[in-house]
Amino acid sequence: MKTKFPNTGKKFVSIAEYLETKGRRKGLEEGIEEGIEKEKKKIALSMIIEGISDDIILKLTGISIEQLNFLKTAKDQEVNIY
Repeated sequence: MKTKFPNTGKKFVSIAEYLETKGRRKGLEEGIEEGIEKEKKKIALSMIIEGISDDIILKLTGISIEQLNFLKTAKDQEVNIY
């Protein structure tokens, strides 16, 4: 059965095709967000190593104080943060 769904243009698609496309789009968005968060941690860790103040790290990276404290502890204990 083919049905017209929103955000798919004027093309008629099956429910399965629509859900598959929607799932892929959501997965891609989540993957991008995960990559951004990983990069923030990487940058914050570099800043910690360079001795930059906590306030500046928090302001520039947007990570939480809890994440910052974890990164500091992980750095000292050589824990894999990723």
